[in-house]
Amino acid sequence: MKKIRIEIPRLDICFPLGIILVCLFFLGIDTWIVDEKTYSVMEGLPSYYESSDLYVDINHATQEELMKINGIGQKLSAEILKTREAIGGFKTYEDLLQVKGIGEKLLEKISPYIEIK
Repeated sequence: MKKIRIEIPRLDICFPLGIILVCLFFLGIDTWIVDEKTYSVMEGLPSYYESSDLYVDINHATQEELMKINGIGQKLSAEILKTREAIGGFKTYEDLLQVKGIGEKLLEKISPYIEIK
């Protein structure tokens, strides 16, 4: 019978090196993903959204706070306050369609910047 010799790589060197390479690979990918998300989230937002408060609570916001949302000016913010008082607060995003001047397109545009509490 013929003996077959199988060479096994030295695990004391290969295994730790493999672990280090895998960790470096995933750290690089993770950093890239985080950076990509950071840039995509902040890109195109007005400078006042670069702070920690990205959302405006539509049920408690003042007229000035509402006017910080891109697409809402003085007249529309006044309409939002008037409608909010008339209906007793917004319960869903769709309730904003009751505001004179807010349609489907504008609601879609402003909804990432508002919250309803």
